[in-house]
Parts: sequence; structure tokens; C-alpha cells
Amino acid sequence: MPLLSQDPFVSIPEVIAARTALAGGSALATQDLGNYGYLFPSLQGNPQKMLKQDPTTVGNLIALGSTMCDTGLDGALNSKIPSVYTYFSQFVAHDLSFESFSQNHPLNGALEPLSVSAIKSNIRNQRTGLLDLDCVYEPTAIGGVIDALPREVGQPEKLLIDRAVETSTGFPPGVDPNHSDLPRRGYNKDKKLDRTARIGDVRNDDNLILSQLHLSFLRAHNRLVGGGRSFVEAQQLLRQHYQWIVVDDFLTRVADPNIVQDFRNGAAPIFNQSEENFFLPLEFTVAAFRFGHSMVRPSYNYNSIFELKLRARLFRLFRAVALSNYHHILDSWIIQWDRFVDGGTNVARLMDTRLVDPLTALIDAQGIPLKFEGRLAVRDLLRGYLLRIPTGQAVAEQLNCEIIPAAELVKVAGSVSDEQKRILMDPQTDFSNRTPLWFYILAEAAIAGTGRLGCVGSRLVAGVLIGLIRHNPNSILTNFTPSLGPKPGKFDLADLLRFAGVLK
Repeated sequence: MPLLSQDPFVSIPEVIAARTALAGGSALATQDLGNYGYLFPSLQGNPQKMLKQDPTTVGNLIALGSTMCDTGLDGALNSKIPSVYTYFSQFVAHDLSFESFSQNHPLNGALEPLSVSAIKSNIRNQRTGLLDLDCVYEPTAIGGVIDALPREVGQPEKLLIDRAVETSTGFPPGVDPNHSDLPRRGYNKDKKLDRTARIGDVRNDDNLILSQLHLSFLRAHNRLVGGGRSFVEAQQLLRQHYQWIVVDDFLTRVADPNIVQDFRNGAAPIFNQSEENFFLPLEFTVAAFRFGHSMVRPSYNYNSIFELKLRARLFRLFRAVALSNYHHILDSWIIQWDRFVDGGTNVARLMDTRLVDPLTALIDAQGIPLKFEGRLAVRDLLRGYLLRIPTGQAVAEQLNCEIIPAAELVKVAGSVSDEQKRILMDPQTDFSNRTPLWFYILAEAAIAGTGRLGCVGSRLVAGVLIGLIRHNPNSILTNFTPSLGPKPGKFDLADLLRFAGVLK
């Protein structure tokens, strides 16, 4: 079963102190932690634009999330988006945002939304929120232990990378056995520390695909240093190419390309931040950018070795190190990225109102199965309610998107199950007219039938990400042309993997 990380981070004052004392070479790395806020704060004062605040709502959110389960055979509902972008989306989410207050808030039938004042006081971001790879370049901090970003011995401009454990199984063909695992702590009785990755955001080691993606960024940095650049020069160039991938590659695949281009050209920005009042929109972090949860597959054609085991089932890709008796991942667990990019065998699921079965059985950090909140869809819906996320219809109106008729939403729900349809039509909560924003965005994508987000999802995701990049002092939107790819002015995620030496 996939594992749900439980507050692995140190306190906010410790994070600020760590950045100030240990993060080198960048003013961005020492930026104070930011607030979260609302893109449309006026909606908070209008109860008709929010989910009804009563126990029936909580019960129906739990019931609705429990119906969002894809029990079909792996291979159905394929999109045209390579699976690497499912995990790149998660990487970006971790680079932008982490807050532990609502993560640790009890989710139960008595749940009530936090007040706006409580959200402003308690919800604080432990990431910089600037698409600056702070999940790569931050000091590592976990379980109250903070240490500097580990560097190679004798080559302090390079980041430390370790090697997978050699076994009788052997390495998959075509992979580089050197520098094949993240740097890790040793064995430790404290489960929070035992063999944990020494990286800026330990959530990037929660599953093996994401861990190997993080590794590619470390390798890319080291190649830049090996080419004669300083740590700071390599850091800045990698950040800029990363931002380019987000805008020019990732967004054009998952969102409406016309909407992406409009925001890129500066037309009608929905998210225009000032230095004095910087915040991350909750409509984005809690709802819109969780669209990737529906793109996860129950299993992957991970590498040639796992083919002998009928693919890598999703649950085995979570906390892979904990499943072994070794200090590092096994050689057979090195990914073959050619299977995850264009032309590969792994493609993301279509975005719709259901998640694959393994995501309905989350466990906590001690390995104990969670109850109803062990369903990821239930957690997503309840956190949206807790943090006062407006309805999909209210946000659609604000974004000048056509509001989906209730009958269309009910039709989408009915295509999943009679129970999902029944809950959406329940007059006590009226979810077909006052729809949770996350569910609405997934239903909108299913109705659009393009394999991409619809109007609301595209405007929220592209508008916020491009707004964040525009806010960055080293923004690629001003005067930047990628230089690390095989073609001048072109650079995508596969090019990054090739540059890192993990894809031919």
C-alpha cells in the first residue's frame, strides 16, 4: 500500500534558521516562508459559493471520495501523456508547497472548516514557492536533524550522489550503475531517520519513480559543474531550464495550449504577485494542482527486470528502501526512463473522477493502514472543505469559464458508478450545483475529452505556475533561451534526462 508521509519536517523556525545558516549561493534560498491565500477572497463571504457547512457535507464528501475508485484492468483509460509527467507534476508540487498544519489536522466526521483568520495564522509554507528547485538545493531537514546539503568529498561544487546495491539480479541493461541512488542516512532506530534520503524535501523519496527523477536533477547539476561552472552558475542554469520545462513542455501537455500561450504572453493574468504580499493560492495547492492524482497507474513497465514480475505494482514503488535489507536501493530498482517518455510503454491515465485502487489504501509512517481517510480521494476532498475552497461553479464564474450544467456533472458521475451519481444528486448537499473544486476540475477534464484539463483547471494551473515564474527574479519569461538540449531553443523533460545521463 502507498505510504502517506506524516509531518517529516522540522518546525518553521528551524527551517528558517537552516536556510539562513546553511543554504549557500542564493538569495532565494534564504527567503522567509510565505503565506497561503485565496485567488478570490471575496467568495469567502458568500455561503452560496462554498460547500454547505454541516455534518451532512462531511459524510457525503467521505462517501463521494470512496466512490472515486478505478477497479478496471490496467491499460484502460489511457491518455497520450507519458507517465513521467505524472511524477514531474508531483515533483513540481513538492518544490512549491508544503505545510504541516492541515496535513496533521484530524480528518473525521466532525470536521469543520477552519476560519479565515486561523488559516492566515497557521498555514505557512515550508518551501519558497518560486519554482527555484529548493527541494533540490535546500539543506536537508528531517526529524529535528538539520545538516547542510551533502557535497562530494573533495569536490564541494558537486552534490553528493550514491550508488545502488549490487545483487545477483544485476542492473537493468543500458542504465548507469554509478551515481544511481540518492545520498542516504544509515540505519537508525528512529523510523523517521532510517535510511532517509539526504535531500531538501524527503517527500521526493516517497516513491521510487519520484526518487529517481530527483536523482536526475542531482546528476544534471553535477554535469554542469563538471563542464566548468561554479555551484551557483550550475544552480541558476538548472533552475532556468527547469522553469522552461514547466512552461514549454509540461503545461502544454496537461493544460489547454491556447490558455498556456495567453498567460505566457501576459494576457489577463489571474495571479500577479508583489514582493510585499507574496502567497500561494489555496485554490491551486489544495484543488487544481492535485489533478495528477487521477493520472497515476496501478502498475508500471518499470524496467526489464520487473517484467519478470508482471510489472512493478504501485505499492512496491513506495518506500522501496524500507522493503530491502540494504542501505541503498537495489540495482534491479534503477528505472529505465525510455519506458516513461514519448514512445515508451507507460502513459498516464486519463483525468477523470476516479483514482486507481492502490490509492484507496494509504498507510501512515508506521505502516498502519488508515481508515476512511486512507483513501487519497477522501483526503483531497476533506482538506478542500477544511481549508474553505470555493465550489467549482464559483471559481468557473470568476475565471470566465462556462459553468458545467448539473446534468453534465451527474452524467460523468454516472459513468463511474451509480453510487457516485447518487451522492452528487443528494439534495442535502447539492454537489451537482455546489461541486467540490477538485472534483469539478476532474469532471471538467473528462467532459472536455482532450486528455487535458478543461477551462477552470487550465486557467488555475497555467495561470498560477506562469505567475510564479514571472515573479521569480531569474524568470525565463524575460530573456532566456535554453542551451542544454540537442536543438537550440528547445528543451523538454526527456532532454533533461538525457543531459543527466539517465536516458539515451
